[in-house]
Amino acid sequence: LQPFIPETAKKIFEQVGIKDTSFESLDTFGLYEAQTLGAAKVLFERYDLNKKLEEILKDRNEQ
Repeated sequence: LQPFIPETAKKIFEQVGIKDTSFESLDTFGLYEAQTLGAAKVLFERYDLNKKLEEILKDRNEQ
C-alpha cells in the first residue's frame, strides 16, 4: 500500500502498531506477542456526492 497511498498506509501502520515498515520486515507476518492495536480512526472520509453536485451547479450558475 505504501507506494500508492503513503499517508493512508502510515495511518494503518500506526493503528495496527507496526513500527518497522522496511522491505526487509516483510519476511515475517503477524503480530508480536502482547502487541496492542491502536485506536481505530477513519482512513477515508465519506464523499457526499449530492453536496458536491450542488457545489458544482452553484459555481456553474454563478458564471
